[in-house]
Amino acid sequence: MGVALNRKIECPACPCGDVSDGETWLGQMRDSTEPLAIKPERCGIEESYHQGEYRWLISGSKRPNFFWVFALFWNGIAWSMSGLMVYGMFVGTPTQDVKDNPWLLWAMPLFMLPFLAIGIGVLYAALATSFQQITLAVGLRDITITKNLLGWKRTKSFPKSEICDALLASTYQKNDQPVYGIQLMRRAGKAISLGISRPHREKRWFLHQLRKALSLESVESAAEKDAALVSSPSMPAYESSLLTVTPRIDGFTFTSKSSLGAVLLVMGVGFFVMGVVFAVMIFREAMPRFPFALVSPVGMVIGLVMFGYGWVSKKTTHHFALLGDQASVETKRSGETVKTRHFTRSDFAKVDMRQSGEVNGQSRYTVTLKGKKVLKLCSFMPHDEAEA
Repeated sequence: MGVALNRKIECPACPCGDVSDGETWLGQMRDSTEPLAIKPERCGIEESYHQGEYRWLISGSKRPNFFWVFALFWNGIAWSMSGLMVYGMFVGTPTQDVKDNPWLLWAMPLFMLPFLAIGIGVLYAALATSFQQITLAVGLRDITITKNLLGWKRTKSFPKSEICDALLASTYQKNDQPVYGIQLMRRAGKAISLGISRPHREKRWFLHQLRKALSLESVESAAEKDAALVSSPSMPAYESSLLTVTPRIDGFTFTSKSSLGAVLLVMGVGFFVMGVVFAVMIFREAMPRFPFALVSPVGMVIGLVMFGYGWVSKKTTHHFALLGDQASVETKRSGETVKTRHFTRSDFAKVDMRQSGEVNGQSRYTVTLKGKKVLKLCSFMPHDEAEA
């Protein structure tokens, strides 16, 4: 159902007395990753400055969240099932089949280990978002991050010169809306996520203060970044395992690979092995046929499909050339050209960079040229490669 926002809106939450039209207000809401210069009231981030060193003490939210609900639900089921299995191992009477094959006695408890590991990880995330205190110190030469979770302290230091940017990056989805976290972008290596669990306005203010302490330039608007990426004739060279950018006088060329292939290969092997284990245990009559007789072949088929797609993705590279007013894309598989497409600059109006997933807590992004036509430049890339 559409809602017309053509009337004036007055902000009742603060004494600013600002009045603006609905479209402007919505635009400000969408532009929610920009730094905020004014410190919010009752802010849970304490700031101090002493002898050239900025220091922030960031407390946890100290309130329940989605991680707590999921952790209690998941751990309750996983640990209960594991406990019943272990109890049955030592108290129950083994069948003749188990006596003939003692390894079956340990098969199901071992199968539960990944589920227990997931439960422990989610419980740690719940504790960290609620009770972890983070101390960030930015000195003249070094940056030190100290995380204190219920007395367990971890400290990490690195040169200030390693950091090239600080920004708000989407970390996960809540009610179909992105939840942003502070990330320090390094000139080489993975980004550093601070894991701050504070309201969004506090994160924006903290980003403003952090960028000031790091002596970074102000954040460009999305439109300015789009224009720079589309029209800049002097892009810097960039090279990594997934992306190689070569500048030219009238544009640039680059070769990209997707990191999704490696992920699908691992997941495919996992699903296939799970299906095989279920099939063996059904054949040995160590577990009921229903529903595992259905789960086993489905798991093996899914595993084979994922492995095949991952294998093809690993062997595929895309060669782009954006020179002058022309653009071309050559898709190669195992060194052989399988497809070539040609475009003009007028086919595209902007560059769109969006999060497409996560690997080991690090966000992955997809970059697409959009306009009259749509051209995907890279997919499932780490932030550094996607922004390059």
